Amino acid sequence: MDLEEWRQSIQPWLVGLEAALDVDFSRASLARLEELAAEDDGPAYAAYLGETLLRVGGGRWIDLDGDPGVTADPVLGLAPVVPAELLTDPGRAIEVYDAWAAAASASPTPPVKEPTPGLDERPAPAEPAELHTWLATQEARWPHDAGWDFSPSSLDRLTDLLVQRLGDPSGLKDPANREFVDGAAWYLGETFRRSGRGDWSWHDTKGPYVINLGTDGRSQLPLVQLRLGMRTRGYLRSRCGSLSE
Repeated sequence: MDLEEWRQSIQPWLVGLEAALDVDFSRASLARLEELAAEDDGPAYAAYLGETLLRVGGGRWIDLDGDPGVTADPVLGLAPVVPAELLTDPGRAIEVYDAWAAAASASPTPPVKEPTPGLDERPAPAEPAELHTWLATQEARWPHDAGWDFSPSSLDRLTDLLVQRLGDPSGLKDPANREFVDGAAWYLGETFRRSGRGDWSWHDTKGPYVINLGTDGRSQLPLVQLRLGMRTRGYLRSRCGSLSE
């Protein structure tokens, strides 16, 4: 995979990480990232670490002897690193993050990050016929009484309904529940879209998801969020509220 293909793949990879990691590019998230990377060497973990470093130290993705690397804004005077290599050494990712953060704090000028496609730019949504058909079908099926008003508070009601109908998150994968789960995913995604002023889009393997949410243009896979929401009542409401901040 060449560097440009890698950069174009980062945003979809990070969407897929949301089931296991709070994708907020924080220092606190790196300990969990290392745990995940120790169990699986997929490219999403290196992509996330690279983006986290770039958000604190500016700079851009580069090719380092055939591996995707990141280099900080030149004003910081830091050596480039290969995120995948950092993840093979426990604790190293946080050490490098701290070094980049310290350099950025000491810099007389703020570091500048080169935009990453789909993360720092507002991507155009993919709108194949499948997406339009899916959206229209779910909207027609979902009840339209006053309680379903696409407000963050209505997501507590959605959580209760999911638990009542499915019992636990494993029910989301049962083919017998497909119609209900699709409807719940649509309602959640549409509520997120309205709150965060985003767009529906289509992923070739993951199906419908919502992009361009909030001021930082994040993406959300409704099915992933449904699973997380069933574990903690109030999670979906809180998540939705954060999109409008």
